[in-house]
Amino acid sequence: MHEDLFELDVDVQVVSGAYMHWQMVNMYQAVQNVVVRIRSKNSTSEAALLMNSHFDSKPGSPGAGDDGTMVVILLETLRVLATTRQTFTHPIVFLFNGAEENPLQASHGFVTQHEWAKNCKAVINLDSAGSGGRELLFQSGPNHSWLMKIYRNTAKRSFATTFAEEIFQSGIIPSDSDFRIFKNFGHIPGLDIAHFKNGYVYHTKFDRIDVIPRGTLQRTGDNILALARAFSNSTELKDPE
Repeated sequence: MHEDLFELDVDVQVVSGAYMHWQMVNMYQAVQNVVVRIRSKNSTSEAALLMNSHFDSKPGSPGAGDDGTMVVILLETLRVLATTRQTFTHPIVFLFNGAEENPLQASHGFVTQHEWAKNCKAVINLDSAGSGGRELLFQSGPNHSWLMKIYRNTAKRSFATTFAEEIFQSGIIPSDSDFRIFKNFGHIPGLDIAHFKNGYVYHTKFDRIDVIPRGTLQRTGDNILALARAFSNSTELKDPE
């Protein structure tokens, strides 16, 4: 990392709490988050971009796609940002959360109890319901049309559809993502992005690294790095409303 350009802070959060999810009380104790904040030393902004993926997996599944692929992409995004001489206006908080499958506990612990959460003004959530292929932007907002404007102008190989958002939010699909927690409990608008090809391996013993094409990592990585740079330099992030 270029020490003269960036500051890097790392925190391991161990957190307990409770909340309502769907129709059930969800209680958790001592779940863990690894949180990394990178900021340009010349930045005075307190508004931050939040980027999230989860490192836990469904019991019995290797979790290479869900959500190992996205964890690797976020780690590489962080590495590139920290080792190139290209500064950005707003800090970026990378959240590697440790209890999404339970469900969604660690992200709740972060957004309700971590000191950096109050400064996060937008989120890019990365998850998976399959293995490989194109990443799909399937939820955005709520409202905040500037989010889609940045995505449209920035993502090199964009792939988004309101049809997927309608299907997901209708409740037909018995699944959820940390995006709901950021939206409902943190009131943070953003983008929810996931891989979905080869959905038959999702949460099974077949979710292995050998079924993930190398091109998937490159394609998604190019898009996420571009979005990280665009959001962290956007004027809207300082005052999303």
